[in-house]
This record gives sequence, C-alpha cells and structure tokens, in this order.
Amino acid sequence: MAAAPTQYEEQTPVTLSAVQKGRGINRSIRTWLLAFGFGLLLALPTAERWMGLTANFQSTENRRLTPFPTFHYPHILTFIHELDQYCKESFGFRNALFYEYSTWKYDVLHTSPLPEKVVIGKGGWLFVGNSYNRVIDQHRGFVNLSDDALQQIEQKLLARQQELKRLGIRFYVLIAPDSHTIYPEYLPDELRSGVQDPSSLDRLTTRIRQHGTLPLIDLRDTLMQAKKQYQVYYQTDTHWNEPGALIGCVSLVDRMRRDVPSIPKPSAYHIHRQAGGYGDLALMLALQSRLHDTFKYTVEVTPDRKAQRLAEYDMPGHYLPSGRYAGPDQEAPRLLLFGDSFSHNLIKFLPGYFSQTYHVYQTTFDAELVNAEKPDIVVLEIVERDLEKLALF
Repeated sequence: MAAAPTQYEEQTPVTLSAVQKGRGINRSIRTWLLAFGFGLLLALPTAERWMGLTANFQSTENRRLTPFPTFHYPHILTFIHELDQYCKESFGFRNALFYEYSTWKYDVLHTSPLPEKVVIGKGGWLFVGNSYNRVIDQHRGFVNLSDDALQQIEQKLLARQQELKRLGIRFYVLIAPDSHTIYPEYLPDELRSGVQDPSSLDRLTTRIRQHGTLPLIDLRDTLMQAKKQYQVYYQTDTHWNEPGALIGCVSLVDRMRRDVPSIPKPSAYHIHRQAGGYGDLALMLALQSRLHDTFKYTVEVTPDRKAQRLAEYDMPGHYLPSGRYAGPDQEAPRLLLFGDSFSHNLIKFLPGYFSQTYHVYQTTFDAELVNAEKPDIVVLEIVERDLEKLALF
C-alpha cells in the first residue's frame, strides 16, 4: 500500500516592517552622529591651537608657559612628560572656557573663581589667597614661624653679614609688607585677623634689634603713614605700586646713608595720577575687562637720579629679566640687589643712587656673583609672606 504523500506547509518569509526599518536607520544615523560629534570634540582643541579661534582670550598664568618640547632620543619618557605638561597648559579653548567659568562664578555666585589663589575684598580690592604660602592664615594669626625658625633666620643673616663684611661689603635686608598688612580694612570681614599676638615679622625684627647689628628695614609704619596721602599698593595686583616702591627706596637709601655718606641724598620726585589699569590678580581670574584699579600713579624720576639700563638677562624660571644699570654719579658705591617680584618697581628708582647696579631676581645667595660683581653694598629684598626664605640666603 502506497504511503500517503507528506504534506509541507509553505512558510511565509519573515520581513522587517517599515517602522522597524526606520528605527534601524535612525539608530545608525545616531551612532554616526555620535561618533562624528565625539571626533569633532577631540579635534576642535587641536584645530583651535592652529586657527587661533579664541586668540583674544588672554592666558591667566602669570608666568612663562611650557613650550612645545623637543624630542631627544632616547629620552622618550622625558618628552612624554614635557608634552603632557605642554598640553595641560596650552590645549585649545582653555582660556575661553576658564573665562566663562570665572564670569559665572563672579557674576552669579558673587564668589572668587579661584578662592585659594585670589580673595575678593571690599571696594574693588583683590588679595593673594592661601595657595601662596598660606598668606591669609598668616595674617589671621593661624600660621606663625616657630622660635627655632626665627633663630635659624637670625643666625643665617648675621653670618651672611659677617661674611660680606670680611669682603668690605655692607649688607641690608628690606622687607616689603603684604597688601593685607597695609590695607586690612579691605579684606572680607571673615578673613580679618582677630588675633593680637605679635606676627612673625614683629618677632623677627625684635630678635634682630636685640641680638645683632644687621640693618633690617621694616616699612610697615612708613607705608601706613604714606597711605593717608597716596595709595601705595595696586587694588588688583599682588604688589606695591610706584609710590609704594618709591617710599621703600627712599627709606632704604636713608638707612644706608647713615653708614655710607657718599650715597646721594634722596631727590624730589613728581607723582602723577591717571586712569587705572588691571593687575595680575584680576588677570589670574580672567576678569581684567571688569576689575580695574580706580586710578594709578606714575612717578617721574628727576634727571639727577635717573639711571640708564645697560643690559637685560633672562632668569631661568622667572618671567622678568634681571638687569644692569649705570647711575648718574660715578663716584657713588656699587650695588648688588637680590629681590623677588616686589623689586620690579623698586628697581625703577634705586639705581639712581649708585654708580653701578646689578639686579637679580632671586632670593638665594650667590657667592660667585658677589665675587664677580665686587659690589660695595648687597641688598636683599623679600616680601613679608616669604620670611622663611631668609633662612636660605
């Protein structure tokens, strides 16, 4: 008996509906758009570096930025490290993005975009923040140099004085006060000092005067008196202004003339007031377009005290050059000035009292430089917040 034929059911092929096809296409488009957008975001900073799309936004760094490194085989790891540092400091849109962030913090939240670096005070004043040697805590009395540290500083300076004296060189130390000291009334109320204990500078000057003969010029009282007539610090900058530096110069010259009468007497100066600009603290916040000094002073040096700059020298790690100057009186002593950034304005006036001046931006002693220059006088200028560096001179 023949078997019954097998019956097969015809199966209809499975096909995607139009809706499913559309969803697949959309997913594909989204994937490509996402990939393209991600690639564009990666490429834009590099493109901006070459096209200069945000060139009008200034860098907020108050220093020389790391240059593009040069590859030297086999120092591959060194090159990678330097390239990484370069990219961190110079990637595209960096300045523009920080400007937007800084503006938002200042305008909307009314706070400092960089509170550890810059403190926003009253009346348009800006102050250096705690990231610089805990300067705010120093002025609030929370941080003070120990007695051992002060003793070490005293011994170092007196030993350096004796060393220079054996070479026939006089030695002077000039302390430039912080703006926090001279204008505490503009600090935020919550950051003003409530501590009445002597500061580190008070204790250091007391020790020096009691135990030695080192000329240490403390300008605090002089500048506090002078500010009744002139503003002696910039409102939006770390440093004293030209009148403040002039007062520091005249005070130093007056003290030196007690020992060296051949130094010329301080001259008359003409001080002019004009519209203010912006300082390094405003630039640090990228707010230089809106935070300005109310005004600024320029000091005109009279011809009898005007020095000529003979040469400039780049200093490793410093954005300001050192310099050599010739004064108007060739019978006057020779000066070697070691200083920090406060000496930038000081050097506008001081060389006019010496036959030759060499100014170097460092606060560490250089015996070879002293032997080469053979000065009659060595001056060390240092800002109040960096007193502990005196132990390294």
